[in-house]
Amino acid sequence: MPLGLPRARPSIADVTEDGMDKHGISRVACMLIGAATVFGLERGLGAKFYIAIPAGIAVWLVVTVAIGLALNLDKPAK
Repeated sequence: MPLGLPRARPSIADVTEDGMDKHGISRVACMLIGAATVFGLERGLGAKFYIAIPAGIAVWLVVTVAIGLALNLDKPAK
């Protein structure tokens, strides 16, 4: 650890029992939902890859904002 620099730690309220913070959980959930959208569009509906990727990115963005608002994540992740 460099001299004089405190380590950045999430507050106790932001950490779950197993040690993962809300930002980490929301990032994992958003990526899984975005990937599931791409997979579902390609395999389930037969959409082309160049259509499924922008749709997956749009869903990822909407879910990121929705989870951020639902969990009251107003501070950016470090």
